[in-house]
Amino acid sequence: MIGSQAELGQLVKLCREHRGLTQDQLARALELSRTAVAHLEQGLRLPEPTALRRLCEHLGLPRVLWEGFIPHDSLYAMAVHVRCRTYFTEGSELSDEEERRVRLVHAIRSGEPWRDGKHVVEDPHAACAKRQRKAFPGLFLNRTFVPVPPPEGDDDQGDAEWPSLRLSRAYAAEGTACRVVTQFRRSRKLRKTKGRPGVADQLATLVLTDAQVFPGVVLVDDVVDRGSTLLACATRLTKLGWRGQVDALVVAYTRTRSEEARDGSAMMLGWDGTWEHPVRSG
Repeated sequence: MIGSQAELGQLVKLCREHRGLTQDQLARALELSRTAVAHLEQGLRLPEPTALRRLCEHLGLPRVLWEGFIPHDSLYAMAVHVRCRTYFTEGSELSDEEERRVRLVHAIRSGEPWRDGKHVVEDPHAACAKRQRKAFPGLFLNRTFVPVPPPEGDDDQGDAEWPSLRLSRAYAAEGTACRVVTQFRRSRKLRKTKGRPGVADQLATLVLTDAQVFPGVVLVDDVVDRGSTLLACATRLTKLGWRGQVDALVVAYTRTRSEEARDGSAMMLGWDGTWEHPVRSG
């Protein structure tokens, strides 16, 4: 499987040379610039999605090798398709079932065993990975799991303390031909605001650590509330040429009392670049 933009570029170069084509000849056949072909082969930048599709099909590359670099279309400038295993209810006076789910979230965040009644789950991340794969099998084949950085910053904690990184590693181990890439970090601690931080607040502290597009990116976090952090990560990926929706896999979504309580749900988050908070549907 192709694991990075650079590897895809190397494969394109080998196929082009095998067919006896120069970069100019390939570019003219596809009505592209030679620079676009050169940048792809050097792993610097991907062509726009329709051009990349035409190029790979022209060279006869199997679809499974390059389809992860083609984003799905979206109604929004930035969009995240979120899959959630369960829900998470905040507040006091919780039911027994709600308390059970709170304990699950705390176990994921702390790495401590999850006490589910009389049953004790020693590794909550591995257990969560098995349940996520059962619920969303399409997200566990040739995917790149990208952990979302914690809001408090990572300089003091180190990568090993991120709940999202622990989850990403468990997901990759449970999946097939999957990998983990730490593509984001916090340049500083997220500043406190009167309300919940918006997308712009998240962007002010979120930076890329790798200037490559990886195939089949899946953003990983423990809980999604309004989705500002996920949308900020998706916005950063547009700087690398990614245009379209990004997948995300989270353990739980924050549920209000008026929402239906259901497991295995999906939602779409959208942002146009100006709203304080993203829109949410589903």
